[in-house]
Amino acid sequence: MGVYSIQLPNEIATYASIDLVVARLRKLHAELRQRVRPTIVDVDNGTGAIVSIGVGSPKGVCVLFRPAEASAPDVHARGSEDRRGSESFVYAGADTEVEEANLIDLEDALKAAEWVLLNGNLPTNVRWEPD
Repeated sequence: MGVYSIQLPNEIATYASIDLVVARLRKLHAELRQRVRPTIVDVDNGTGAIVSIGVGSPKGVCVLFRPAEASAPDVHARGSEDRRGSESFVYAGADTEVEEANLIDLEDALKAAEWVLLNGNLPTNVRWEPD
């Protein structure tokens, strides 16, 4: 157990458990889908590793893992090769385009984020590739 923080568009929220983080991300996804403004938020577990998760798109969720070790490469989840086009997310106040092929299911994204935050390494429930 630890303290987890989520960098939201207008605030930093802290949570005492990973279950609360996952519940907040699920709720944020639903809220943003209603406003049609997908947003990428950073989730930090206090070790220096960060999981960036893009929620709010009806097309899927993006996940980027930035390890604490500076020498380790950033990686992102990879979805279906068949998907074409891109989706616009807001990240740090700016529009960021994410290829639709890099979008995955919400539940897979939440499981991946939870695993990374608890264990510090990449789960196998999604495919990863260097960013």
